[in-house]
Amino acid sequence: VMQISKESIFSGLNHLMVNNVFSTDSDEMFGFTPKEVKGLCAEYGHPEKFEEAREWYDGYRFGDAEIYNPWSILNYVHYGFKAEGYWAGTSGNSIIDTLLDMADGSVYSDLRALGEGKPVVKDIDTRISYADMTSVNGIYCVMVLSGYLKAAPVDHGFALSIPNTEMFDVFGKM
Repeated sequence: VMQISKESIFSGLNHLMVNNVFSTDSDEMFGFTPKEVKGLCAEYGHPEKFEEAREWYDGYRFGDAEIYNPWSILNYVHYGFKAEGYWAGTSGNSIIDTLLDMADGSVYSDLRALGEGKPVVKDIDTRISYADMTSVNGIYCVMVLSGYLKAAPVDHGFALSIPNTEMFDVFGKM
């Protein structure tokens, strides 16, 4: 669930304490840590698959923790360590599709760079409002907060990148 700020008229539930991709509280609880994935691979008889799992499902950063996509890791193990995109079909992309329809040439240039494995530096506001979603940076905020992109802090903003092979596949299809 993504936090949409300044929209309390839609809910009687307001003023929540929110953890998001930048929060350090419970940062290791958003997915599996490298140690946990290594343990899963070993426990299910395939310690040699750890590197493949890292390539396909690692790359996320929550607070100070390196995190693997939990849905994808569970499916990877369940389906006999077959590396493929498990996360892609779990939700709709309609908000991202709508934002892409409104995007200008600079956004498509940035998306092309990301698709080529090059980082793009942007400002990310975790308290995005509905009105802010249609701004040029809105697409980046939504993509970071929903897991399509990884955001690493740099001097002036965040270096955005595609986190892993699974997301490169999703990104290419989008």
